[in-house]
Amino acid sequence: MASLELHREVPSPFEPKLLEDPKWVNSFYNKKAVASEESLEENGVAESIYAHWIKEELSKEAACLELPFSVAFLAAFALFALGYLGQDVVMSVENSIETDIIENANFAFEGYFGNKNVNDVNDFSDFWSWTRLGMIPLLFPDVPYTYSEGLESVVPDGYNVSDLPTQWLYPGYQKPAPIQNDYLRYNRIIGGPRFRQEVSADDKATCTYFGDEATFRTWIGKPCTHFAQHELPPDLIATESFAAKPERIEWFLPESEGKRALLQRVIDMEDGCYSARVQNRTCLCEWCAQQVSAHPWLDEQTQRIEIAFITYNAHYGLYNLASVNFWFNRAGHIYQRVFVRSSWAGLELREPGALLMIIGAGVLWVLGCLYLAKVEVLEMATFIQKSNKLWYQTLAQDYAGFWNCVDWLAIIMTLVICGSFGLLHLFIGDVNYKLGQIVADVDANGYPPVQVYRQSISDFADSVVAMLDVEGNFRFWLCIYPVVLLMRLFKSFAAQKRLAIVTDTFSVAYNDLMHFFVVFLSVYFCMTVNAVIFFGQDMLDFATIDRALHACFRAMLGDWDWEAMGRIGIHKAFAWFFSFMLVMVMVLLNMLVAILMEAYGVVKDDAKNADSLFQQTRNILRRAQQTKRKERVKLSDIWDALLKEHQHNEAALLNSQRRITPFYLREIVENIPASQAVRTLKNSQTDHDKKYPAFDLQDFKAGLTSMVTRLDYSALCATYLSEKIRQYQELAKAEGRDMPVAASSSVAGTDATEATSSADVAIEKVKALTQEHSNEMADGIATILGEEMQELEKRQYNQRKAIDTTSEQLQRVRDMVYHLSETCAEITNLARQLDGAAAPSSLMTTVTTS
Repeated sequence: MASLELHREVPSPFEPKLLEDPKWVNSFYNKKAVASEESLEENGVAESIYAHWIKEELSKEAACLELPFSVAFLAAFALFALGYLGQDVVMSVENSIETDIIENANFAFEGYFGNKNVNDVNDFSDFWSWTRLGMIPLLFPDVPYTYSEGLESVVPDGYNVSDLPTQWLYPGYQKPAPIQNDYLRYNRIIGGPRFRQEVSADDKATCTYFGDEATFRTWIGKPCTHFAQHELPPDLIATESFAAKPERIEWFLPESEGKRALLQRVIDMEDGCYSARVQNRTCLCEWCAQQVSAHPWLDEQTQRIEIAFITYNAHYGLYNLASVNFWFNRAGHIYQRVFVRSSWAGLELREPGALLMIIGAGVLWVLGCLYLAKVEVLEMATFIQKSNKLWYQTLAQDYAGFWNCVDWLAIIMTLVICGSFGLLHLFIGDVNYKLGQIVADVDANGYPPVQVYRQSISDFADSVVAMLDVEGNFRFWLCIYPVVLLMRLFKSFAAQKRLAIVTDTFSVAYNDLMHFFVVFLSVYFCMTVNAVIFFGQDMLDFATIDRALHACFRAMLGDWDWEAMGRIGIHKAFAWFFSFMLVMVMVLLNMLVAILMEAYGVVKDDAKNADSLFQQTRNILRRAQQTKRKERVKLSDIWDALLKEHQHNEAALLNSQRRITPFYLREIVENIPASQAVRTLKNSQTDHDKKYPAFDLQDFKAGLTSMVTRLDYSALCATYLSEKIRQYQELAKAEGRDMPVAASSSVAGTDATEATSSADVAIEKVKALTQEHSNEMADGIATILGEEMQELEKRQYNQRKAIDTTSEQLQRVRDMVYHLSETCAEITNLARQLDGAAAPSSLMTTVTTS
């Protein structure tokens, strides 16, 4: 093995016994300790270390100062959004309408009691019964004002309830109440309900058949519509729009047609104008009247029906679009959904206190966004001005960091929300204008002809739907925006070590989490597919893969329906449930907690000596006060001075290896105190040493010892193999000489000789290759150790100088204390000579003790 040539003053660490020598190790570390206490006045700090520290301190200070701004920014947005939406009022109005439709629009009457409601509509006849007996009488009752049941039985004889008034003119009312189209006393129906439906466009070609097609189609005898839009119960969001253009639209306008025409229209829609033709009267179902033969409004091609009406609540200034939706799937089931969408009729109609809060919070929020945009633009301009690169390269390479992208995302989304807010009020203004025209025309001329009034109401309804769509988009952006603000808060949290524990925990555990979730998601998906196969035909939650993904996640958190699971068989359900809980909950979730807790422990230990938020705040305030008193300069001034020395090339500054001394800082930074120059240099070096601790001999002692051992074993093995090969070679040659030489065996002898020669060449190549690689390894290790030992020697020299300097300073302090003691003694003697008092003695004792 080649010997390793190390630095002349550092013994070879390949001698394991030397590493175990306590005298040599103590001497080595004493020299290292002396080198670590280098003199800042003479040697300074590497400029790259100092520049990185200054930049990091500036970013931390800026992020910490942004925390109050981010909190105020979030508070202003929250007050604006919550104040404008007024969800509590909207929910109360919407719930009132939904509850009334579900609970009070009844059919299947027995006496005065309806046994079924909208949720019991299961076939076509149920739909028409609910419409004729429940929905229309609920919205437009024949008797607008009713009295309590059985009133005639509890009053004296001669009292006839039917003679009581059905409308009352209360003081201050302009019309008797309830007024035509009043709904739930406080809402006014605008126009009337609109019936429309979505019809399947499929034909017979979509029918599934087997065997002879013609025979099969004859046997079926009608078209097939294949899959409907919703085979399973739809979500409420499905009520907001139609998949295809709505058809067969019918308007019910009691104000212009009269209440009796409403029920007649329902009858004509149900029987397809059959009764109208028999009775020789006008059919009120417009679509049915256009058909060649009698055709009911509802048939097997229908996929969805929507019954919608618009109300205006003048007490709150709120528009409401209530819709009752029926989906007809091709299994024969009908799904029902009642949904109400709302929008305020304008910002200026709100309560004065709420209006003041909305405007004030909105102005502060927008001003905060403008301030943020100004800061970002100035920062971009500064980067471009001070960079030697092209502007787009500067922005892409130097400016476009993650947190800057978060700030711009917040700015862009603020602009989007403001644009949506303005667009919403344009649509609200259009709706208000059209409603004002309808009201003005009705008051001036009475209700116009049915066709004209229907067109006006239809245009108004389309405007309301468009307004509600914009309002939904506005609320969508409002929902996303707090997530962006949360990211801005985390930007400020990242500047404070203790606040950043959560994000740092995920950062430390990132690799482990990525690999864990590969396993977790694989197992989770397999268990979900298994659940769909197990429960899909019997439980709605597991009918499709997307529903099963949700249901399994809820099951992991303790939300499951065991009674429904058990219907497929207790033992089968328990087998799946047991395996799911064992694997997903008891094993994988606990492993996830273990990974996070391990990373949390590392981050927590790293942050245990970090300044708290209050300490960091005090430091910022202290720096501000010292800057105001001219006791220090701003770190930004130091940064600008360093950049100026490098012609504003930040990359060159951050990679510079020249030494920065306090004297040099006082030369390039105007008005910087000497104490600040020394303090900042010292803090930067200390912070660098904490982040990047230097390796010493003890750190790689175990590794070097193991390496030496393995190299020794490799050398012994190579020697052993070489000796064995030599022995086999000699044995082969000896056996070759003892063998009889014959003509018949000459060829075999020649082959044996050639084989022996080839083996010798191969052995020599192996030995040469082994020697070459061993030499390369030895040279590499010697180079690395030599460089490290040179660095250690340099540090030892610097430490020795630092100790000498410290000793000199301590000697000076000792001399000063001695002179101070002598001065105190002279003062004491002088005081005793003057008045003989005992106080100076106490003073001398106190000073001496101090």
